[in-house]
Amino acid sequence: MGTIVVVGLGPGDADLITRKAQKALTGARRIFVRTAQHASIAVLHELHLNYVDFDAEYQRADDFTQLGAHIAQTLRDSAQDGDIVYAVPGQGMLGDETVRALLDGQTPVELIPGVDEGVSLLPAGAPTRCLAGGAYTTLPSMALTGLRPIRTLPLLITQLDSALEAAQAKLWLTQFYGDEQRALYGVGGSFREIALYELDRQRDYGYQALVLVPPIEPDDSRYDFYDLVDILARLRAPGGCPWDREQTHETLKDCLLEETYEVHEAIDDADMDSLCDELGDVLLQVVFHAQIGREHAAFDADDVTDAVSRKMIRRHPHIFAGK
Repeated sequence: MGTIVVVGLGPGDADLITRKAQKALTGARRIFVRTAQHASIAVLHELHLNYVDFDAEYQRADDFTQLGAHIAQTLRDSAQDGDIVYAVPGQGMLGDETVRALLDGQTPVELIPGVDEGVSLLPAGAPTRCLAGGAYTTLPSMALTGLRPIRTLPLLITQLDSALEAAQAKLWLTQFYGDEQRALYGVGGSFREIALYELDRQRDYGYQALVLVPPIEPDDSRYDFYDLVDILARLRAPGGCPWDREQTHETLKDCLLEETYEVHEAIDDADMDSLCDELGDVLLQVVFHAQIGREHAAFDADDVTDAVSRKMIRRHPHIFAGK
């Protein structure tokens, strides 16, 4: 079994390919590239290096997770009789579904990171003002599944290679920002403002296409589970709410029972608005106990969700086979 050497090609400027990456490419016995539709591939042509790309598979794919697993298996099979190089756009180590599928322990993998795409893809005009302070999140479009954005930071999604990738990115983004959130869509340094629902209605997708979503204040966003976790942590922190800081598992146990009875009543009344509200109150009690558990180094909200998820998977082996 050979080693799969993963090389990050950087943001699309051939001059930004690292010396170590170029050395790995020139010394490779066989080269695979995730896509040939990337400016850095010009370097392979200049060096007269042959390669195999997966562009045809991308054009046929409708599920990038399955595609990532398929490409990873193809690479493993190819490495059975010696080392190979696998070149991917961007930084290479983070966020690439195919690389993530390789990092499962089955095959030796060496990682040669490329230059981070980040602000190297942005012009010096208006979009960079969204990145004031230097803190932002960069993700390639194919790596969004299962992740959650930090909405108080700017979010840069790169590699919108096709309408399909743009559509999947839109579905992911609108969960957290809403359909009407304004964003900047750009290709090759030219930007225009769009609403997120328009992300899959553009006409110029490609390896340089990206969308920049500005940070939003919590008061302007749709709160989620982790917002509630943060709210409880703030209420329990020094300088927080005196009543909340005094509570213990013991003092709260009757509150959970009372809120559960109110859920029962809302169901009996077929009052869906009330049911939604009362379920929130029950969830509040769960998160409250989880925060107290965290402060005593016993457990936290992630431990609670992990435990119940494992329990449900364990109880339904016919549905979650292989988990």
